[in-house]
Amino acid sequence: MTRLLLLAALVAAPALAQSDPALAGTADQFRDDVRAVTAMVATAALLHDADGAFPRTPFGLLGSAQAGRTDLRSFPLSDLLVGGDGDRLVLDYTPLPQDPYVRQDRVVRVVVTRDADGLYKGAYEITRRADPDDGGERLPYDVAGRYRVERGFGTACVDVETIRLQLASGSFDPEPGTLGPTPLAIRVHPPGEDEPVFYQEGR
Repeated sequence: MTRLLLLAALVAAPALAQSDPALAGTADQFRDDVRAVTAMVATAALLHDADGAFPRTPFGLLGSAQAGRTDLRSFPLSDLLVGGDGDRLVLDYTPLPQDPYVRQDRVVRVVVTRDADGLYKGAYEITRRADPDDGGERLPYDVAGRYRVERGFGTACVDVETIRLQLASGSFDPEPGTLGPTPLAIRVHPPGEDEPVFYQEGR
């Protein structure tokens, strides 16, 4: 399964592309955001694998023993909604702002499904919005140099057996791209350009 984390427009990008150092900070922020996504998907996968069902409340997710093992509760949130049906889990959450004096939030939606035996995927979108008291309008995910990155989106995949092995060895880490079959890739593709200006393979 391909795990691509794309910023701005989704395209079929070539395997190699020119990197732009101006986007390094954007990529670092995006990787941090997707760490939380990966921890969410990993915890949900462990719960579903054990119980045959996804959690249906915030406490069912964050209050579970699995959330303690994945350290999901270490990711500070200001809001979390849990929904979905029998076949999927829908998570809507807002990380606590990194700068308390900036009146805007990153808003994340993750839809978790079971793809195959032991393999789960979480399709996610990360946007930024102004404080509701300031109108709540949608803002760019990031602005870096000449780039205006509108949103981040992609699919995070986790393999339950990989999670178990890491937990057993005490090495669990929700680093994007390390809990599933495909390494992380980040691409920024400006509208109207044939190739992405930033491409980064996973570490």
